[in-house]
Amino acid sequence: MTLPLILLSNDDGIGADGIHHLARALRTFARVIVCCPSTEQSASSHSLSLNRPLRIVEHGQDEFSVSGTPADSVYVALHQERVLERAPDLVVAGMNHGLNLGMDVFYSGTVAAAREGALNGPPSLAVSADNGADPIAAAKKGAEAAQALLQLGLTGGHLFNLNIPPQGSWEFVSTRLGKRVYSGGLVERHDPRGQAYYWV
Repeated sequence: MTLPLILLSNDDGIGADGIHHLARALRTFARVIVCCPSTEQSASSHSLSLNRPLRIVEHGQDEFSVSGTPADSVYVALHQERVLERAPDLVVAGMNHGLNLGMDVFYSGTVAAAREGALNGPPSLAVSADNGADPIAAAKKGAEAAQALLQLGLTGGHLFNLNIPPQGSWEFVSTRLGKRVYSGGLVERHDPRGQAYYWV
């Protein structure tokens, strides 16, 4: 029997614990190819690198990083036989360190990686977990969602966003995007020459 093929990416980079926990959980029922940014790219949204070259680094069997954004990583994987020899059955992004709620989905590199997958055909799932959630248990829950999506046999680029709270029964519940209120705005600082600069 041929195992389903899952492309796994993230926005936290190749060194993030979340992607490795999720890869282990997904590998209990699927072949998993990891292709994610080489460095942390949180809140990079759905940007593609059009004006600079991208490099692929192999980190071991079925594990790659790309010198670009989360969307770059998925795009490269889907179009480069060095990474994927065939189209994946599912694209999964995560497991993000922190939730992606409400309007976060427009900023999130995690959701953008999944969205890039969905735009290219395969069903896609973004997985995010609250910082207080047990990461191994949360990864298993994300893998459970991925397996359920594979069993549905979806086609046509469906996109799902899964958020795992810090505690509770973790039953799957369908919901809609709400409005998330942000505070803090810009923090203004000055360099040694008196010039202003800003932190978001």
